[in-house]
Amino acid sequence: MYQDGVYLFYSCHGGLKTALGEWWGTVKCDNGVWSHNPQCNKRKDLCGEPPQVNHAVISQDYQNKFLTGSKVVYKCQTSYTLNGSESIVCMSGEWTPTPTCTQASGRVCRRPQLDNGFVGLEQEMYQDGVYLFYSCHGGLKTALGEWWGTVKCDNGVWSHNPQCNSEEAQRPTGRPEPSGPDPFLPVEKCGEKPVVDNGDYISDNNRMALTYKCKMHYELEGPEQVMCHSNGVWSETPVCKGE
Repeated sequence: MYQDGVYLFYSCHGGLKTALGEWWGTVKCDNGVWSHNPQCNKRKDLCGEPPQVNHAVISQDYQNKFLTGSKVVYKCQTSYTLNGSESIVCMSGEWTPTPTCTQASGRVCRRPQLDNGFVGLEQEMYQDGVYLFYSCHGGLKTALGEWWGTVKCDNGVWSHNPQCNSEEAQRPTGRPEPSGPDPFLPVEKCGEKPVVDNGDYISDNNRMALTYKCKMHYELEGPEQVMCHSNGVWSETPVCKGE
Protein backbone atom coordinates (compact mmCIF):
# COMPACT_ATOMS: atom_id res chain seq x y z
CA MET A 1 0.00 0.00 0.00
CA TYR A 2 1.12 3.55 -0.72
CA GLN A 3 0.26 6.60 1.35
CA ASP A 4 -1.79 9.43 -0.14
CA GLY A 5 0.44 12.01 -1.84
CA VAL A 6 3.30 9.58 -2.51
CA TYR A 7 5.15 9.78 -5.84
CA LEU A 8 6.17 6.39 -7.27
CA PHE A 9 9.09 6.03 -9.70
CA TYR A 10 9.00 3.36 -12.46
CA SER A 11 11.20 2.46 -15.44
CA CYS A 12 10.83 0.40 -18.63
CA HIS A 13 12.91 -2.56 -19.84
CA GLY A 14 14.38 -3.55 -23.20
CA GLY A 15 13.96 -0.30 -25.11
CA LEU A 16 10.29 0.15 -24.16
CA LYS A 17 9.00 3.66 -23.44
CA THR A 18 6.39 5.35 -21.27
CA ALA A 19 3.38 7.12 -22.79
CA LEU A 20 5.51 10.29 -22.85
CA GLY A 21 8.31 8.56 -24.78
CA GLU A 22 10.70 8.31 -21.82
CA TRP A 23 12.32 5.20 -20.35
CA TRP A 24 11.17 6.20 -16.85
CA GLY A 25 8.27 8.10 -15.22
CA THR A 26 6.44 8.87 -11.97
CA VAL A 27 2.85 8.45 -10.78
CA LYS A 28 1.20 10.10 -7.79
CA CYS A 29 -1.25 8.55 -5.33
CA ASP A 30 -4.09 11.09 -5.06
CA ASN A 31 -6.87 10.15 -2.63
CA GLY A 32 -6.59 6.44 -3.43
CA VAL A 33 -6.19 6.84 -7.20
CA TRP A 34 -2.96 6.96 -9.19
CA SER A 35 -2.51 10.03 -11.39
CA HIS A 36 -2.26 7.67 -14.41
CA ASN A 37 -1.63 4.01 -15.19
CA PRO A 38 2.11 3.42 -15.75
CA GLN A 39 2.74 1.79 -19.12
CA CYS A 40 5.76 0.60 -21.06
CA ASN A 41 5.10 0.52 -24.80
CA LYS A 42 7.14 -0.68 -27.74
CA ARG A 43 8.70 1.96 -29.97
CA LYS A 44 8.33 1.42 -33.71
CA ASP A 45 11.85 2.73 -34.39
CA LEU A 46 13.60 0.77 -31.63
CA CYS A 47 14.14 -2.94 -30.91
CA GLY A 48 14.93 -4.61 -27.62
CA GLU A 49 18.01 -6.70 -26.93
CA PRO A 50 18.79 -9.20 -29.73
CA PRO A 51 17.38 -12.68 -29.04
CA GLN A 52 19.76 -15.29 -27.69
CA VAL A 53 20.49 -18.30 -29.92
CA ASN A 54 21.59 -21.57 -28.36
CA HIS A 55 25.20 -22.52 -29.18
CA ALA A 56 25.85 -19.12 -30.78
CA VAL A 57 27.48 -15.83 -29.87
CA ILE A 58 26.61 -12.39 -31.20
CA SER A 59 29.42 -10.74 -33.14
CA GLN A 60 28.98 -6.96 -33.05
CA ASP A 61 30.29 -3.71 -31.64
CA TYR A 62 28.79 -2.61 -28.33
CA GLN A 63 25.39 -0.90 -28.62
CA ASN A 64 23.09 0.35 -25.88
CA LYS A 65 20.11 0.71 -28.21
CA PHE A 66 19.04 -0.81 -31.51
CA LEU A 67 17.29 1.54 -33.93
CA THR A 68 15.55 0.51 -37.15
CA GLY A 69 18.19 -0.80 -39.55
CA SER A 70 20.52 -2.05 -36.80
CA LYS A 71 22.13 -5.38 -37.65
CA VAL A 72 23.65 -8.09 -35.48
CA VAL A 73 25.51 -11.20 -36.64
CA TYR A 74 25.42 -14.65 -35.02
CA LYS A 75 28.36 -17.06 -35.03
CA CYS A 76 27.83 -20.72 -34.14
CA GLN A 77 30.18 -22.58 -31.84
CA THR A 78 32.64 -25.10 -33.23
CA SER A 79 30.95 -28.31 -34.49
CA TYR A 80 27.64 -26.45 -34.89
CA THR A 81 26.35 -25.13 -38.20
CA LEU A 82 24.12 -22.18 -38.93
CA ASN A 83 20.60 -22.66 -40.29
CA GLY A 84 19.11 -19.52 -41.79
CA SER A 85 20.73 -16.13 -42.23
CA GLU A 86 23.66 -15.30 -39.96
CA SER A 87 22.33 -11.76 -39.41
CA ILE A 88 19.09 -10.23 -38.15
CA VAL A 89 17.87 -6.66 -38.67
CA CYS A 90 15.68 -4.37 -36.55
CA MET A 91 12.58 -3.52 -38.60
CA SER A 92 9.64 -1.48 -37.27
CA GLY A 93 10.42 -2.36 -33.66
CA GLU A 94 10.88 -6.10 -34.26
CA TRP A 95 13.83 -8.30 -35.14
CA THR A 96 13.76 -10.37 -38.31
CA PRO A 97 13.74 -14.16 -37.67
CA THR A 98 16.80 -15.51 -35.88
CA PRO A 99 18.90 -18.41 -37.13
CA THR A 100 19.52 -21.65 -35.25
CA CYS A 101 22.72 -23.57 -34.58
CA THR A 102 22.49 -27.35 -34.93
CA GLN A 103 25.13 -29.95 -34.34
CA ALA A 104 26.39 -31.16 -37.68
CA SER A 105 25.39 -34.69 -38.64
CA GLY A 106 28.56 -35.07 -40.71
CA ARG A 107 31.85 -33.24 -40.90
CA VAL A 108 31.50 -29.54 -41.63
CA CYS A 109 33.50 -27.43 -44.09
CA ARG A 110 35.28 -24.22 -43.22
CA ARG A 111 34.89 -21.12 -45.38
CA PRO A 112 36.97 -21.58 -48.54
CA GLN A 113 39.69 -19.12 -49.46
CA LEU A 114 38.85 -17.27 -52.68
CA ASP A 115 41.03 -14.49 -54.08
CA ASN A 116 39.58 -12.05 -56.62
CA GLY A 117 36.08 -13.39 -56.15
CA PHE A 118 32.86 -13.18 -54.17
CA VAL A 119 31.32 -15.95 -52.04
CA GLY A 120 27.52 -15.88 -52.04
CA LEU A 121 26.93 -16.80 -48.38
CA GLU A 122 29.78 -15.86 -46.07
CA GLN A 123 29.99 -17.73 -42.77
CA GLU A 124 32.66 -19.60 -40.85
CA MET A 125 31.26 -23.14 -41.13
CA TYR A 126 29.06 -24.89 -43.69
CA GLN A 127 26.95 -27.98 -43.09
CA ASP A 128 27.65 -31.24 -44.88
CA GLY A 129 25.86 -31.36 -48.24
CA VAL A 130 25.64 -27.58 -48.71
CA TYR A 131 26.27 -26.07 -52.15
CA LEU A 132 28.11 -22.73 -52.09
CA PHE A 133 27.85 -20.20 -54.94
CA TYR A 134 30.84 -18.03 -55.88
CA SER A 135 31.70 -15.59 -58.69
CA CYS A 136 34.84 -13.99 -60.09
CA HIS A 137 35.76 -10.32 -60.41
CA GLY A 138 37.33 -8.32 -63.21
CA GLY A 139 36.80 -10.72 -66.10
CA LEU A 140 38.52 -13.61 -64.32
CA LYS A 141 37.24 -17.15 -64.81
CA THR A 142 36.81 -20.32 -62.79
CA ALA A 143 38.76 -23.47 -63.63
CA LEU A 144 35.88 -24.42 -65.96
CA GLY A 145 36.04 -21.10 -67.80
CA GLU A 146 32.91 -19.66 -66.17
CA TRP A 147 32.47 -16.36 -64.33
CA TRP A 148 30.67 -18.22 -61.54
CA GLY A 149 30.60 -21.69 -60.03
CA THR A 150 29.48 -23.84 -57.11
CA VAL A 151 31.28 -26.11 -54.68
CA LYS A 152 29.76 -28.78 -52.45
CA CYS A 153 30.69 -29.64 -48.87
CA ASP A 154 31.11 -33.42 -48.79
CA ASN A 155 31.96 -34.86 -45.37
CA GLY A 156 34.19 -31.95 -44.41
CA VAL A 157 35.86 -31.48 -47.81
CA TRP A 158 34.86 -29.13 -50.63
CA SER A 159 34.28 -30.79 -53.99
CA HIS A 160 37.06 -28.56 -55.37
CA ASN A 161 38.94 -25.41 -54.40
CA PRO A 162 37.18 -22.36 -55.89
CA GLN A 163 39.58 -20.33 -58.02
CA CYS A 164 39.41 -17.23 -60.19
CA ASN A 165 42.06 -17.36 -62.92
CA SER A 166 43.25 -14.76 -65.40
CA GLU A 167 42.97 -17.07 -68.41
CA GLU A 168 40.02 -16.23 -70.63
CA ALA A 169 37.72 -19.07 -71.57
CA GLN A 170 34.65 -19.35 -73.73
CA ARG A 171 31.42 -19.61 -71.78
CA PRO A 172 29.25 -22.59 -72.76
CA THR A 173 26.07 -21.63 -74.57
CA GLY A 174 22.84 -21.44 -72.62
CA ARG A 175 24.21 -19.28 -69.79
CA PRO A 176 23.86 -15.58 -70.63
CA GLU A 177 26.83 -13.49 -69.55
CA PRO A 178 26.17 -9.93 -68.41
CA SER A 179 27.73 -7.26 -70.61
CA GLY A 180 30.90 -5.51 -69.48
CA PRO A 181 34.20 -6.72 -68.03
CA ASP A 182 32.82 -7.65 -64.60
CA PRO A 183 29.98 -10.12 -63.96
CA PHE A 184 28.68 -8.00 -61.07
CA LEU A 185 28.92 -4.37 -60.03
CA PRO A 186 28.64 -2.75 -56.59
CA VAL A 187 24.99 -2.38 -55.62
CA GLU A 188 25.18 1.43 -55.87
CA LYS A 189 25.63 1.11 -59.64
CA CYS A 190 22.14 -0.28 -60.27
CA GLY A 191 20.25 2.77 -59.06
CA GLU A 192 17.04 2.37 -57.05
CA LYS A 193 17.03 -0.74 -54.87
CA PRO A 194 14.31 -3.35 -55.49
CA VAL A 195 11.36 -3.03 -53.10
CA VAL A 196 10.05 -6.20 -51.47
CA ASP A 197 6.70 -5.85 -49.71
CA ASN A 198 6.92 -6.74 -46.00
CA GLY A 199 10.70 -6.97 -46.26
CA ASP A 200 13.86 -4.92 -46.30
CA TYR A 201 17.50 -5.32 -47.27
CA ILE A 202 21.02 -4.80 -45.96
CA SER A 203 24.24 -4.55 -47.95
CA ASP A 204 27.14 -6.92 -47.41
CA ASN A 205 30.56 -5.62 -46.34
CA ASN A 206 31.82 -5.60 -49.94
CA ARG A 207 28.73 -3.69 -51.18
CA MET A 208 28.31 -6.40 -53.83
CA ALA A 209 24.94 -7.83 -52.77
CA LEU A 210 21.69 -6.91 -51.04
CA THR A 211 20.50 -9.45 -48.48
CA TYR A 212 16.74 -9.37 -47.98
CA LYS A 213 14.93 -10.12 -44.71
CA CYS A 214 11.21 -10.48 -44.11
CA LYS A 215 9.23 -9.00 -41.25
CA MET A 216 8.03 -11.22 -38.43
CA HIS A 217 5.35 -13.71 -39.55
CA TYR A 218 6.48 -13.53 -43.19
CA GLU A 219 8.62 -16.11 -44.97
CA LEU A 220 11.16 -15.42 -47.70
CA GLU A 221 10.63 -17.16 -51.04
CA GLY A 222 13.26 -16.88 -53.74
CA PRO A 223 16.92 -15.85 -53.51
CA GLU A 224 18.00 -14.22 -50.26
CA GLN A 225 20.65 -12.15 -52.04
CA VAL A 226 20.14 -9.80 -54.99
CA MET A 227 23.09 -8.57 -57.06
CA CYS A 228 23.68 -5.91 -59.71
CA HIS A 229 24.63 -7.33 -63.12
CA SER A 230 27.22 -5.44 -65.14
CA ASN A 231 24.48 -4.32 -67.55
CA GLY A 232 22.77 -2.41 -64.72
CA VAL A 233 19.96 -4.93 -64.22
CA TRP A 234 19.13 -6.46 -60.84
CA SER A 235 19.11 -10.23 -60.45
CA GLU A 236 15.91 -11.99 -59.39
CA THR A 237 14.27 -10.51 -56.26
CA PRO A 238 12.52 -12.58 -53.58
CA VAL A 239 9.03 -12.13 -52.11
CA CYS A 240 7.82 -12.18 -48.50
CA LYS A 241 4.71 -14.31 -48.04
CA GLY A 242 2.61 -14.53 -44.90
CA GLU A 243 3.04 -17.69 -42.88
